[in-house]
Amino acid sequence: MCDTFYIPKNLNLYHANILCKNSDREPNEAQSIIHIHHTQHTSDKVKLTYIEIPQVKNTYEVYLSKPFQMWGAEMGVNECGVAIGNEAVFTKFSFAKKNNGLTGMDMIRLALERKNSAKSALEYIIELIETYGQDACGGYENKNFFYHNSFLIVDKKEAYCLETADKFWAYKKLNHFYAISNGLTILDDYDEIHPQAIEYAKQKKWYNEEGPFNFRKAFSDKFYTYMGKCDVRRQISEKVAQKEKIHVRDCIQTLQSHGNNTKKLDSMESICLHSGGLQTPSETTGSMIAILRDSIMTVWLTGTSHPCLSLYKPFFFGTDSLKDFPEPTSTYDHSLWWQAEITHRNLLENNQDLLKDYQLEQKNLQEEFIELEQRLISQKHPSKKELEEVSNLCLQKEKQFYQKWLKEITKNKKSSWIKKIERPLYHLYRYKLNKKAQLILS
Repeated sequence: MCDTFYIPKNLNLYHANILCKNSDREPNEAQSIIHIHHTQHTSDKVKLTYIEIPQVKNTYEVYLSKPFQMWGAEMGVNECGVAIGNEAVFTKFSFAKKNNGLTGMDMIRLALERKNSAKSALEYIIELIETYGQDACGGYENKNFFYHNSFLIVDKKEAYCLETADKFWAYKKLNHFYAISNGLTILDDYDEIHPQAIEYAKQKKWYNEEGPFNFRKAFSDKFYTYMGKCDVRRQISEKVAQKEKIHVRDCIQTLQSHGNNTKKLDSMESICLHSGGLQTPSETTGSMIAILRDSIMTVWLTGTSHPCLSLYKPFFFGTDSLKDFPEPTSTYDHSLWWQAEITHRNLLENNQDLLKDYQLEQKNLQEEFIELEQRLISQKHPSKKELEEVSNLCLQKEKQFYQKWLKEITKNKKSSWIKKIERPLYHLYRYKLNKKAQLILS
């Protein structure tokens, strides 16, 4: 599950379009931050998650947040100021499950690498869907997790919502705040629709020709859409639009939100999702805020799970801050994602008594990162070196933060046997997750 929202320039302090997303994946599915510079390609083909397609000669510089084992990305931004995030949506269409199509993540990365505007990226994703289809598993260990996709596609000037059901699609241009989650949102207010969509719905008796054609009503699977609690999470996202002038810290607070779930965090009604087993098999494994200024764009990325426990770091185009940044693997290693993960899990599962102190220091450090970025952006022409130094400093301070708190949590470990008795299945589920990831908690 995921949550994505678009903030137009008239609603925020930066007078820039903003795209925010929490990426929810399986809890041991580490997510990488990768930075790929403008590239000239000599090969004729590119291998995606499951299939090969023709390669292009040149691809744009991109920042991506991607599951470690996938070619595609959950979200990202390119040097032209195009930002994209997707959502799994559940429709009435079945899948052949042959893995001969594209994942939503493949389409995000392809569009970011190849297109220089939101409109061209939108048109390209439609072309990809019509050419290759979406019969591609989006799961990690769950090999039966197939779904269709919705997208928010934003650039410095405009934004679009594109939603799909099998080969059919509808889109609309956005002139206001907009949030998507794990359900179709486009009703009869689309700007364009697949030319055969309405006729197909008539044939299937999903549309009786009474009133305007409603894309969501015709194609949405009501049961899975309801179980995903997407409408509840959209309402949480929409609260940020009530602010007079939205600041990046407001975006962070929204992405960290658990709604009304203050004690049981493994609820599908949380934007910052924590996994708990069968009913909540996913959790937020990465988060992004892209501020698409006309001058210097800032890509805020966690590169870690649990936004409520994470730090957003600023990254900039034309720099090399991530050149020596190790990507995570399937099990515990020295990557940022796993170093944060062992701290998060120890804190949540073994010592919640320290949670308040941890989050206070986290909040103060996040504010320091925000102030560093604001001072940098206030300069007329900061150099590549200055941009890199801010990113590197934030990464260094984050590393020290996690090292300090892991020692503190280990030193003050508390017995949690009472909680384990209260929720035995939950703690058994978490134990198995940790064992599979070779992650030994203190």
